[in-house]
Amino acid sequence: MPNSREDSVYLAKLAEQAERYEGMVENMKRVSSSDQELTVEERNLLSVTCKNVIGARRSLWRIVSSIEQKEESKGNETQVVMINGYHEKIESNATSTMALRTTTTVAPPVPA
Repeated sequence: MPNSREDSVYLAKLAEQAERYEGMVENMKRVSSSDQELTVEERNLLSVTCKNVIGARRSLWRIVSSIEQKEESKGNETQVVMINGYHEKIESNATSTMALRTTTTVAPPVPA
């Protein structure tokens, strides 16, 4: 487990190079959970993290949807029900990733 913010940023970059996007999410959650404002580098890394995770989920969604259509055309209702459950899981994971980005990048309003 990383000991510092810098360690978490380093590990997020390492996870990106290894294409282990869930590792990027874990480390960027640690970085963004502090009360400190994100640096430009950290904001960019957070953006890349979300883009990669959402892109992977989108690809997964397309593949599963294609399989679902094939199963529907075969009349395999049991498999279609299982696939629908899997779709919900994919959607839930993507939503939690988007929530990470939204909660960490929305700045409080500037007083007038």
